Amino acid sequence: MNLDTLQTNMEFFVDYLYTAAEEDIYRTLDYGFTLDDFVNSYGYDFQNAHVKQGIMEFFSHRETSLDNQINFEDGSTVIYEAGIENNIMVVGDTVNMAASLFGSPSNFHMFYAKEGATGWNSEPVIFSPDTLSDLIEDHDRWTADIAPDSAGHYYWYLFATSEGVSERYPVYDFMSFEVIDQVAAQPVVINELLAINETTNMDEAGEYDDWIELWNYSDVHVDLSGHYLTDINDNLEKWQFPDTGVVIDPGEF
Repeated sequence: MNLDTLQTNMEFFVDYLYTAAEEDIYRTLDYGFTLDDFVNSYGYDFQNAHVKQGIMEFFSHRETSLDNQINFEDGSTVIYEAGIENNIMVVGDTVNMAASLFGSPSNFHMFYAKEGATGWNSEPVIFSPDTLSDLIEDHDRWTADIAPDSAGHYYWYLFATSEGVSERYPVYDFMSFEVIDQVAAQPVVINELLAINETTNMDEAGEYDDWIELWNYSDVHVDLSGHYLTDINDNLEKWQFPDTGVVIDPGEF
């Protein structure tokens, strides 16, 4: 628990709600709390009627109580979350891996290998906490960056040790990602896009699918067979062009 962050949040709420509380003519008709009571109730030193402590004082006492109750009896580590930013990338791109680990490992590595390889590559995983986040997994954040130099299907896993106890993630099997070669530039661009097409443009089948218009801005014919369209990084082959009838003439759509 980050009390400094909570304090900042409480100050924000006081400022945000102050005018509304001041203008609320019914606010004082029950327990008689004043505007000063409203402000002070967010802090550390407040008691009035049935309200026995301020919000920040409550958080502070709870933090102390939890610290006194939790006792970790061994030095084992737990990797409870891990993933990479994109599961498909181009040769030369960096694979950014982030994991959440509880504990203090003596060593922590990411192992990865291209499908068909005889051995594993390894990269140290570095403690990289985001102390401004409200999420505990961000405070337990570890990262590693790798740059595969050839296209293919890659497998990876994490391995950490602490005081002779090892931890693997995932426990069984492997995670994976795909590296593809850079595609040669094509002189075709998106010229128009019609999304959420419910009533605007009906196709020859009487349906209202979304539309996309492509323009060949070059002076040569372009054959789109064997190519794909996608709107998601993790699925680059979402829509495949037909094998025939997809040649765009020079300067045409």
